[in-house]
Amino acid sequence: MQRTELEQHEDNKESFKKLMPLLAGLNEFEQRSLIHLLKNRERSKVTLGKECEIQAIEDACSNAAEVFLAKKSEEANYEKKNRLLH
Repeated sequence: MQRTELEQHEDNKESFKKLMPLLAGLNEFEQRSLIHLLKNRERSKVTLGKECEIQAIEDACSNAAEVFLAKKSEEANYEKKNRLLH
């Protein structure tokens, strides 16, 4: 059974909540190192074992959730506007 976008979004939010305490506990050097790693991932070769960890971090830090919510909000507002006009 395939999961809906909303169900997948909720799963992603839960995963991110579990990652937040780890990210919040990083000191300034570790924060800069993480940002540097994410920005420069394409330039360097990633070893097989590290690739999954980097992808998990990128997924957690992406703005996909904001984009998804913005699209849903825009659709809802468009429908609301159309209902009021007709």
